[in-house]
Amino acid sequence: AHATQVQPGVAFMAHPRDIERDVWPTEDYHLARSLLSAPGGTETDLFAGLRATVTGGTEGGM
Repeated sequence: AHATQVQPGVAFMAHPRDIERDVWPTEDYHLARSLLSAPGGTETDLFAGLRATVTGGTEGGM
């Protein structure tokens, strides 16, 4: 969990980073919504379906 996802002072966040890497070597994600039309399809591009639109701003998107 990221520090922004838990209450301050929770013991879960108190373990050292080297222990964390040994105990939880990977992160898991759950797909909340798929843009594929067929069930069971495989998405191969993280950014598929996203369109780049520029409406002003500064260089670098900030």
